[in-house]
Amino acid sequence: MEFGHACQESRKAGLDEGPGSERSSVATSPRSPRLKSRATAEHGAKLATGPSLLLPSHTGEPRDQQSWIDALRVLSCFAIVVIHVTAKHHLGRQDLHTLDWWITNVFNASTRFAIPVFFMISGALLLDPRRPETTAAFYRKRMSRLLLPFVFWVTFYAALSWRQYPEARTLGHLGREFLSGRVYYHLWYLFVLPGLYGVTPFLRSFLRGAAPREVLWLSGVIYVLAVGQRVVGQSLFGGQETVFTMFLPYVSYYLLGYWLANEFRGHMTQLRDIVAALCSVSLIAGTVGLVAERFPARESLYYLPYSPLSPLALAYAVVVFLGFKHGKVFRGPRIGSVRRCARLIAPTTLGIYLVHPFLIYLLETNLPNRWFLDLPALSIPFTSALVFATAFLTVYSLSRVRYLRSIVA
Repeated sequence: MEFGHACQESRKAGLDEGPGSERSSVATSPRSPRLKSRATAEHGAKLATGPSLLLPSHTGEPRDQQSWIDALRVLSCFAIVVIHVTAKHHLGRQDLHTLDWWITNVFNASTRFAIPVFFMISGALLLDPRRPETTAAFYRKRMSRLLLPFVFWVTFYAALSWRQYPEARTLGHLGREFLSGRVYYHLWYLFVLPGLYGVTPFLRSFLRGAAPREVLWLSGVIYVLAVGQRVVGQSLFGGQETVFTMFLPYVSYYLLGYWLANEFRGHMTQLRDIVAALCSVSLIAGTVGLVAERFPARESLYYLPYSPLSPLALAYAVVVFLGFKHGKVFRGPRIGSVRRCARLIAPTTLGIYLVHPFLIYLLETNLPNRWFLDLPALSIPFTSALVFATAFLTVYSLSRVRYLRSIVA
């Protein structure tokens, strides 16, 4: 969710917890005064001494926990690029029984963990109730960092949309697109952030006194209500979200990320995680194909399995999140280059997310014969890698310029 901001925050914060503790002593403090004071004292000692579960220590060495967060952020960002590249290939239902249609469908399905995982990462990093930060300080810091990128990129893509779609060249249309958070197809994320930032201090207060089970229950209740609203509201009433409420469904993922990172005690082996991920991709792709076959006239149903709020996407995101959290690949002594690469790219992921649709637009409009739509088995990964690498180099270069870094990093 928080893309590049959270990884820089986590490296600077000194919020620590004992190495053997998988539960926050604040979140599970007993209710009796005597035990509560004892828990508070123990919690203070942990804050002062122990290394953090999620956040790195003050030494210069990369921590395993930070490594998997960085790597997961980079992979999720690349997956979002693949989603948007794949959208240009996705063929109509008349091509449902062709190999190209299914290749495109599988590519699309295999990346649907990305959006939920971004919100989970943000919850894991930003909802830590031990952060010594007042509500006013949190708002001041977050909003000051968000304001300039928000204004710049909304203006930039509004102008691009104005150029692309002549029918949209009215102030009334632009106003409606702004209020719905759809100035451009990916900018809804920037409209979600202020709402999540707005409730973060209050969720931290809740987490200080909530039992782990209560956190999971609240996440589940919000998720069920959000899915119900999405399905019923859009299918029956044609309802559309606005910038004032569109963040609410993602609070469930926000809380779930905190719970999985800090409270979840289970463990998935590498083999089980791979099998679960493959099953998730198969279920999403198969469900899309089944819906397209059985309900050819219901366009809204066709994309439901791809939705970030789909139960299949939720399960897939949990599998990927836990796979990275417990994966041994980030804990070995021989992967220094992987850690360094993830650490280099992770702070630029917000910028990559914001820049890459413009690069896709340039490919579409300037390369002859739309070569990138041929042979999806080759063109999807190649185009995605090209767009991602170009976006990274662009953002990295801009972040070196003093007056431009604030709009991309």
